[in-house]
Amino acid sequence: MNPRDLVLSPIAGPEVDPIDLTGAGPVTVGRSRECSVRLNDPAVSRRHAVFTRAGDGWAVTDAGSRHGVRVNSAPVAPGEPTPIGPGDRVRLGPWLFRVRDASAPSTIRSIDDTADAGTTRVSRIQIGDLASRRLDLLMRVARTIQDAEDETAVAAAVVRSLVEGSGFDRAAVIRPVRGLDEIEILAAHHRSEPSPIRPSRTLIRAAAAGGVARLEDQTDAQHAVSIVSANVASALCAAVTIGGETDAFVYLDGASSPHADAGAFCAAVADLCALAIANIRRRTLQRRQDRLLRDLETARRVQERLMPPAAGVVGPVRYALRFQPGRVVAGDFAGVRDLGAGRAAIFLGDVAGKGLGASLLMATIQARLDTLLETGAVLDEIVNRLNGYLAERTATGEFATLFACVLDAGAGTLACVDAGHGYAMLHRGGAAELLTCDGGPPVGVDPDTRYARTDVAFEPGDRLILMSDGVPEQPDPAGEQFGVDRAGRCLAGSADPESDVAGLVCALVGHTRRDSFADDVTILSIALR
Repeated sequence: MNPRDLVLSPIAGPEVDPIDLTGAGPVTVGRSRECSVRLNDPAVSRRHAVFTRAGDGWAVTDAGSRHGVRVNSAPVAPGEPTPIGPGDRVRLGPWLFRVRDASAPSTIRSIDDTADAGTTRVSRIQIGDLASRRLDLLMRVARTIQDAEDETAVAAAVVRSLVEGSGFDRAAVIRPVRGLDEIEILAAHHRSEPSPIRPSRTLIRAAAAGGVARLEDQTDAQHAVSIVSANVASALCAAVTIGGETDAFVYLDGASSPHADAGAFCAAVADLCALAIANIRRRTLQRRQDRLLRDLETARRVQERLMPPAAGVVGPVRYALRFQPGRVVAGDFAGVRDLGAGRAAIFLGDVAGKGLGASLLMATIQARLDTLLETGAVLDEIVNRLNGYLAERTATGEFATLFACVLDAGAGTLACVDAGHGYAMLHRGGAAELLTCDGGPPVGVDPDTRYARTDVAFEPGDRLILMSDGVPEQPDPAGEQFGVDRAGRCLAGSADPESDVAGLVCALVGHTRRDSFADDVTILSIALR
């Protein structure tokens, strides 16, 4: 299936151009000039939201904004991608956007009769009891739209019932595309000879303010375009409100006089329409979330297969590993590779960001590292090549910290490169101390960076413990981080790689008071065989 391009059309808020979701993405939205789309408003964070490709469509992720992102009035959890599709509404600060298929049919413009509003009577209808003869029809409408599979089917059922039960000649369900001036018609129905419906902008604006509004011809309304030239004696409009926001309108007009209780009937049908559309969107969102969760679970299983087993022997070393994503998928990666001749490569890193994008970059880095290690190049050159490879292929903000080393058992040395990681500890003589090594910034930031290497003595009885930042930076319920010092005290009393890993995990659980963590946790401990 070809990926679908979408357009976010502003329907409320300050004047702004539509946002095109095309190409490979991502599309970043925020107040910063570095964002793909800049929305300059105090309620918009510097980096507010990120739109990414998700299967054959798109998903929106709250990038940690202050005021949040909402889809169909529901808040989006920060860092969690939420699929979006045509018909959805996305709230970013003061803006409300309608999601539309980029290939959707063209829209129409409402009749600009706002200049003549003073000569055209617009009245608010007070909703009372419906005439009993309408109740049966209303119940039939409720049953019909309850079984509708999509919003178009709901709109089609609504307009048929409106014409049948109101006395108006024509009915349509219309939806704002850009403000209230440009609209699309979801469905329309005519009592007799079809004729194009041209909604009055005056009436739409009155209905948008709340309730049901009615527009009637006046003898002195010679310039009321929507009434005179369109041969319309009366028109009526009601907002379809979902989650406190106007989503669409039901619009009726005709040359004949409608039933006396047409306004009450129209309001009741608009409410039923809102309920049906809201239910369809909840079901659609749930299906999308379920599908995304299945995809993420598949990605997690792939990640687990890419990581080494929980314990084992590789070349001259034995190791223990704990890999626990904070969410369904992780950005952490680790590996132990036999290089032959009594040598082994060990690495652990952390991709910036969360979710599926970070997990894909994690897999890319692991695969590239494996390829580079097979070339037999020295460690610092391997990291240089990895950095250049990533910097050429990733966007701003896509990078990874990395601690990589090569253990030479015969020489008793550990060659280390620290690319912005910082969380490596050397256990020696009953104490665990932070290991400070040369290196450089995270890989993928600057293609011209040249990384330095530090050689460290590594003898029988020594252990190297690598951690992702999810270990020292893991907060307790009060917000206090676990910290490097606490990790060192925990490791001081352990005797082998297995107890290193088990002891740290146990201490983390005690610190956080839960067995699931706020961030990815990866711990790798190695020792000579």
